[in-house]
Amino acid sequence: MNDCGVGSIVYNFVLGYDGDKIKTRRRAGRISGTSRSTRQAGAAQGSEDQLEIALIADGVAPADVYKVLSTPAGVDRAFNKLSQLKPHLIWWEKGAQPPQMLASGEAAMVSAYNGRIAARTDRQEELQDGLERQPLHVDSW
Repeated sequence: MNDCGVGSIVYNFVLGYDGDKIKTRRRAGRISGTSRSTRQAGAAQGSEDQLEIALIADGVAPADVYKVLSTPAGVDRAFNKLSQLKPHLIWWEKGAQPPQMLASGEAAMVSAYNGRIAARTDRQEELQDGLERQPLHVDSW
């Protein structure tokens, strides 16, 4: 609870991937590998997590992400990395889209709500990073 509202749900974004297309376990820092191949990755449109993932993909240690992101140069660095990755990103708007992208083969890797990927771990896709080192979000009303 805070001055602006009461928390109603806690969630995070995780990286999920198709185990048939990507044989090694992926972490946010490895998403940069998509730029060297024809693989597509799904990313949440308008999510602030994209800046964090971009910095990690650009080589920033996870422990230093917010220190780097707190500077104008860090924000520029994140957006520059997103610009490099942009040709390989498919922006999604609804939470149901990332698992569908994996199932249809449209994307080999996605950032998605943790519950959407966890619900599909019995299939080809695998849950990556879980709650470990992923920013938590609290929606309030």
